Amino acid sequence: MKNTIADRVAQFLKDFPPFDLLNKTQLVDIASQVTIKYVEKNQIIFKQNEPTANHFYCIHKGAVSLNEDESNKSFWVDTYDEGDVFGLRPLFAHEPYRFTAIAQEECILYAIPIHAFKPIAESNRKIGKFLIESFA
Repeated sequence: MKNTIADRVAQFLKDFPPFDLLNKTQLVDIASQVTIKYVEKNQIIFKQNEPTANHFYCIHKGAVSLNEDESNKSFWVDTYDEGDVFGLRPLFAHEPYRFTAIAQEECILYAIPIHAFKPIAESNRKIGKFLIESFA
C-alpha cells in the first residue's frame, strides 16, 4: 500500500466492523471519500432532532457519547470509542437524529459518505445483517 491518507484510512478501517467485511477495492474506494474531522472535548457533533447529514462517522481516536434530551435534561444512552461507527440514521431513515452526539475527549472522526457506503451495504448480506443486529 502506498503511504497516502486514503491508504492509512483503509488500513485503519479494515480492522473494524462492518468495514472488515469489504473487499480491498471497496475499502480503498470508501477510504478515498472519507473526510477527516477533528472534534474538541465536549463539542457537539450533531444534535437530537437535527436533520441527518449525508455521512456517518467512524471514530479513529477518542470517545463519543450519545445522549437523549428530554424535558431540559440529558440522559446518557451509549458511548463509542476507537473503531466504532455512529450516526447511521441516514442509512436507514430520512428522519432527524434521535440522539445528541458529544465528544467525551478530543476526537479524530472519519466522516463516511452515505452515497459511497449504502450501495455496498445493500448488496452485501453480511453488512446488512451486521447493521440490523447492531442498530435494532
